[in-house]
Amino acid sequence: MKSSPIRQGADFLSYLGEVVMLLGHGVRRLIGVNRLPPVMQRVLSLQFKFTALDAIPFTLILALAAALMVVVQLELLDLFKTEIPGKLVVAVLVRELGPLLAALVVLARSGTAIVTELAGMRASGEIDALRLRGIDPYDYLVIPRQGGVSLALVCLGQLFVVVALMGVFLFSSWVAASPPTWGVLLGQLGAEMSLADLVVVLLKTLVPGHLIAVIACREGIACSARQTEIPRAVTRAIVRALVAVVLWNVLVSFAAYHLLQVRG
Repeated sequence: MKSSPIRQGADFLSYLGEVVMLLGHGVRRLIGVNRLPPVMQRVLSLQFKFTALDAIPFTLILALAAALMVVVQLELLDLFKTEIPGKLVVAVLVRELGPLLAALVVLARSGTAIVTELAGMRASGEIDALRLRGIDPYDYLVIPRQGGVSLALVCLGQLFVVVALMGVFLFSSWVAASPPTWGVLLGQLGAEMSLADLVVVLLKTLVPGHLIAVIACREGIACSARQTEIPRAVTRAIVRALVAVVLWNVLVSFAAYHLLQVRG
């Protein structure tokens, strides 16, 4: 029987409150990361390695592909002779596409892995065993993954932006019929970029990293103790985390645009 709109609204608010509480609890614990037990610090470092270091090749490919697409569009629209390239590159690659694609890489690789791992632990009874031993599963399992994923996404986001900008310089000299000099492109980018752009990139990677990890962990731990429910838990986590990341990016973009309008 289909739930009523009121019931669905109550369920949504309850889920949202649970995610916010988990996120806040994790952030508080991670502020004193040096005080975490050694085993949790080890899990955090392993999570960072898997999420960041192992994803570098894929991130580099996406960054270069995004840079090439932007350069091709600039050439097709004959914009290299104007001052628009700098504005477009900063707006598309730095403020919007870079953080979002980096988050999608993390979500596709680490998000699915976390849900599958924790849901498997739930089905095998390992999470119940932790509770019987007096260990809080959320502390033991969520916090290290939350810290590792959020830190990894910040690093991958910065890497994406740097490599994409380098790709713009490289591909513009190959694709453009009358390519601007690197000095001209560098001057345009320097005129458009500011400290606010670095803050935007940080906000669009740090918070989504926490959201991806928390939602993935929550869905994995809350999964029914049946192997057949694991694929459904993975699907729920990916969809919900994707929606959360996109909504957060839209919110940050809107706030940044509003602040720029006010300053202007």
